[in-house]
Amino acid sequence: MSKGKVVILGLNATWIETKGGCWGVTGQYLNETVVPTMALIGAGSKVVLATPNVDVAPQD
Repeated sequence: MSKGKVVILGLNATWIETKGGCWGVTGQYLNETVVPTMALIGAGSKVVLATPNVDVAPQD
């Protein structure tokens, strides 16, 4: 039986403006997403992964 649904929101930007107006590459490390997701699934939650523009989240 599910303990509820959790929505994990990932970013889908590949560039981010940094302090001083410079631009840098951004993304998310796979383990930053997978480890908490697997813990939630293991605890009985249903997990939905989403991004703001329905794009694939870039991985670092």
